Amino acid sequence: MTTIQYYSKAICLWLTNILVALDQLVGAIFGIDPDETLSSYIGKKRDAGRTWAKPIAAFLDWLDPNHTTKYQEPDEGSNSVWIWLKENKPGAKNDEV
Repeated sequence: MTTIQYYSKAICLWLTNILVALDQLVGAIFGIDPDETLSSYIGKKRDAGRTWAKPIAAFLDWLDPNHTTKYQEPDEGSNSVWIWLKENKPGAKNDEV
């Protein structure tokens, strides 16, 4: 590997890490689990039948075939603000006295 290839790969890795971090930041701003990427979240919502997620997933899959399936993170998503709100709604069965 040449010196140019070495540094080019390092820069690509650095930029990829920054893009993933920005992706997760945007997700966290919208209440999604901060460890889950938007691609994973959208893929899961599409698979759950959410109508709004289908065109977004189709676009991502057009850019990178099978993207929203390849990058789904089954172990992420439980720290979503939306899940917490649903599970801790006042008056729900699990409401503490």
